[in-house]
Amino acid sequence: CVMFAASLCPLEEQHQGRAVLNTVIQLPVDAVFNYLFLHKEFMGDVLAARKVSDIVTTPWEEGEDGRRARMMTYTMSLSISSLASKASSVTERQVVQESRAGAMYVVETEAMNAGVPYADAFTVYNHYCLSRDTRGTTTLTVWSNVKYKKAVWGLVKGMLEKNTYNGMEALMAELLSRLEAEAEKVGAPTGRVRRRAHVPRDKNRAHSSSQNMHSPKMVSPPLLKRGGFWIGLVMVALLLLLIANYVLYNKLSRLERLTGLKSSQPGASSHRYMASIHRILSWNVIDME
Repeated sequence: CVMFAASLCPLEEQHQGRAVLNTVIQLPVDAVFNYLFLHKEFMGDVLAARKVSDIVTTPWEEGEDGRRARMMTYTMSLSISSLASKASSVTERQVVQESRAGAMYVVETEAMNAGVPYADAFTVYNHYCLSRDTRGTTTLTVWSNVKYKKAVWGLVKGMLEKNTYNGMEALMAELLSRLEAEAEKVGAPTGRVRRRAHVPRDKNRAHSSSQNMHSPKMVSPPLLKRGGFWIGLVMVALLLLLIANYVLYNKLSRLERLTGLKSSQPGASSHRYMASIHRILSWNVIDME
């Protein structure tokens, strides 16, 4: 196994806003950079899956500061029912801030919207950091940050940031899925997403699943043991016998009243009958004990 020296992002001060992606891709860093910023068909498929159309990209050109830059325009479909416009026209400027072949790349993008409310009040900055790790694979981190050019109400600001971050996370999920598919084509195992601080529920779900996989299955004890079953059966039989005798006692008492039997101890025969039954029941209980 060949080990490589890990490369860290030299512009960590630009890691602002929200981390919308933090993963390891089982591909060399140069290959990942090519897919993201040079391979038009690959990124065209990623954007099309997120309902982005009319993509126009200019060639990379080196500026006076020695950094390569290019412009990209596209139309993004919106699913926000409260907006009158269902699409936003986006102009995006991409700048390669750091480039070390085989080691790391840092790309900063600036996206400006048009055709939607408050479009002129904010700009979305995305920071892509691609670095080689010790195994020669690529650590890909993407930060998204909303910066305001004018004052915006707090409620509107919350709505803009929520929709922006949700859209970027969905785009990064699509990007990750396609990068993993490319990694599988070259025979590398699929890269796994690391824990993201802004989605703690993923970790909790994974932890819960791990516990379910390794926890022994609990077997419920039987409701009644063998001896307890027979005792319960005898008790039920005695209860039924007691009810039957109670009914018989009532019938005897009614019969005595109807025939007009007179005695110094009315109902004596039925009382003697019940006393005998109680003695029998007492003997049965003693035998069971």
